[in-house]
This record gives sequence, structure tokens and C-alpha cells, in this order.
Amino acid sequence: MFKRPKHLDSIALRLSAMFTLVALLVFVLIGGALYQQVDKSIGRLPEAELEARYSVLESSINRYGNPEHWAKMSTKLKLLSEEDKRIRFWAISPDPAYEYGNPEARVRELAQGQTGVQDVQLPGQAYPFKVLISEVPAKEQRPALRFVIGIDTRTFRQTQHHLLIALISLATIGVLLASALGYWVARIGLKPLIKLSEEAQKL
Repeated sequence: MFKRPKHLDSIALRLSAMFTLVALLVFVLIGGALYQQVDKSIGRLPEAELEARYSVLESSINRYGNPEHWAKMSTKLKLLSEEDKRIRFWAISPDPAYEYGNPEARVRELAQGQTGVQDVQLPGQAYPFKVLISEVPAKEQRPALRFVIGIDTRTFRQTQHHLLIALISLATIGVLLASALGYWVARIGLKPLIKLSEEAQKL
């Protein structure tokens, strides 16, 4: 009875290992490039959302500068915060009557710096906040103030983490499949050699 030569199985295993290495390299390159692109896109989302919200509020904040108007603005900001728990608003002013959000010391310190988008780690928060700092000029009775919109980055960071896990899982499955299919293809490709070995043993 013919026995398959062990060296043929060894060749099949080596070819399968080569398929596995190639598949691993391909998945790492493609997966890494894909993750970087999606990661950049997700990283821009908090900033884009902050800018969109501020563009909607900017005209309302600048329209009037009296206590009655600011009381209405405070009510509007409170409603917006309750609708979306990720979002927080702060107003820092020399006149306490025009402040909003009970800004803590870290927010006050940040508001005194440059305007624009920054990251800040607030006490009691596991993830940093992305904040947009803008300067509102004085109008009527209201002095100039700094208006800050912040968004919790927890959702965005968790999405990035889930994406990474999904890519690693898919790459692992792909490499295992490539290894199994590579061994199967190698066995098929070695059939002519097996036949030759059979013929050689019959001689």
C-alpha cells in the first residue's frame, strides 16, 4: 500500500506557512491604512460637531446684551444640555450675571488662553473633553465674555476602540483562513509529485 512521503507533507506545510505570512503582511498593511484613515475621520467628528453647534448659537448670543436676553439664553443652553448629555456649555464673564454652567477652575483657566479647539481633562471624567473656546464681544450692558462648548469624547474613543478590535478580529480570521486554504491548495498542487512518487515506488 502506498504511503504519502513525509517530505511532501513538509513541503505543503511550508507552502501553507508562506501563504500565512503573505496574508498576515497584506492584512497588516491594508488594515493599518484603513484604521488610520477611519481614525482620522472619527477624530475630526468632535471638532466638527462643536463648530456646527457654535455656528447655530453665535447669532443668538450676539443679538442682545441685556439681562433678560441672557436669562433666555441660559434657559436655551440648559435645554440643549439636557437633550444631549455629551454636550456642556460654559460662559465666563467679569460680571457673574452673565456666566453660565458653573465653570470650574480648570475651565476658567482654559478660557483665558487662546481661542479655538483644545482638549481638557475635567475632574471626575474618564475621557477628555474636546472644547471650542470663542470670544464674545461686549454688547450693551453685557461685558465681553468667553463662551466654551465642550463635548465628551467617550463615544468617539469607544468607537475607535471597537474599530481596532474588529480589524484585529477580521485579520486573525483572515490569516487562519489563508493558512488553511494555503495548505489545501498546496496539497492539490503537490498531487503530480505524489503520483510521481507512486510510480517511482512501483518500479
